[in-house]
Amino acid sequence: MRNKKFNWLSFLRVKNGLTQKRLAEISGVAQSIIAKVECGMIITSKNNIEKLLTALNSDTQKLSVELGVKIAS
Repeated sequence: MRNKKFNWLSFLRVKNGLTQKRLAEISGVAQSIIAKVECGMIITSKNNIEKLLTALNSDTQKLSVELGVKIAS
């Protein structure tokens, strides 16, 4: 069994009942970028993170408090 690393994006996406495709549609971030962020291949831009968080009804403050994830300025 593979030990999967925790990923804030996949956690919030699943929590909101969204597929990667649907999240891409509502956020304006390409599905390929979402997939790469979720599997840890890339770290996306702050602009994309903000788009994703908005689509997921979250923000950097909530992300920091709820999940312990900090977004660099």
